[in-house]
Amino acid sequence: MPHWTAQVYFVVGGLITCCVGIAVLTNVRVLGKQWDDGVNRNSAYLNKLLHLPWPPNPSAGPTFRPVVGIFMTVVGLGMVAAALLGAAR
Repeated sequence: MPHWTAQVYFVVGGLITCCVGIAVLTNVRVLGKQWDDGVNRNSAYLNKLLHLPWPPNPSAGPTFRPVVGIFMTVVGLGMVAAALLGAAR
């Protein structure tokens, strides 16, 4: 595999990851709400599957959304920076 294909992969993948992180963080096109609903749905399914004695937490999605948005943004920017610094070397 040529070296430039890995650079293109990391730049494009990093930009996509960064944009999705910002979209989840700022609730662009209701993506954050969909993420919240998905987390809550999976939490309820996991409680039912494991027979946990407490009810699912309906605030899990909105609580973790900023953390996930910031994490995805940082990882995306790190991927882009790694590819560009590797190309400059």
